[in-house]
Amino acid sequence: MAKRVKDKNAPKRPLTGFLLFGNYLRNNESTIKALPVTQQASAIAKCWKELNEEEKAVYNQQSEVLKEAYKRDVEAYVQTQAYQDFQAAQGGAGVSKSKPRKRQGTTKISGYRLFVKDNKDIINEGLNEEDVAKRHIAKCGIKWKMLSEEEKKVYTDRAALLSPENTEENKVVSDEAEE
Repeated sequence: MAKRVKDKNAPKRPLTGFLLFGNYLRNNESTIKALPVTQQASAIAKCWKELNEEEKAVYNQQSEVLKEAYKRDVEAYVQTQAYQDFQAAQGGAGVSKSKPRKRQGTTKISGYRLFVKDNKDIINEGLNEEDVAKRHIAKCGIKWKMLSEEEKKVYTDRAALLSPENTEENKVVSDEAEE
C-alpha cells in the first residue's frame, strides 16, 4: 500500500488533552524527565489514569480550543494558492485506495451454507437488527451442531449437487443432450 503524501504547508493537527498533559509532565516533573522515552509514555499514561475528571477536563478544554483554532486555520489554508498547488501536484495520488479483492473462482457450496440460507428467517426471529448482524452465524452454528447426521446429510447432498464442479458437468451434459 502506498504511503499517503502529506502537505508540508498544511496546519499541524492539534494535540489531545492526554498529549498536552504529557508535555506538561515532561517539562515539570523531574521523575518523568529522567526516564527513558519509552518508559515516559507508560508513566504518563499511569498518571493520566489517576487524574480525576475535573483535572482531565482542564487539558481537554485546552485541546478543544486548539481544535477550533485548527479548524479555522484549515479553512483559511484551503483557500490559499499553496493548497491548490499541492492538490494539482497530487492529481488524486495523495489518497491511497486499496484495490478490490478478486474472487478466486467460484465459492464452494457446503451443506452448512445451505442450512444457514434455509433457516435464516427462523433463526433471526425475535432478534433486533443489531443482534441479527452479530449473532446470526453463531446461532446457526449451534443449530447445525444439534442436527443429526441424517439431517446434515440432506444438506450436504444438496450442496454436492449445487457445487461448481457438478454445475459445469451438468452444463456439458445438458449441452450434449441438446445436440
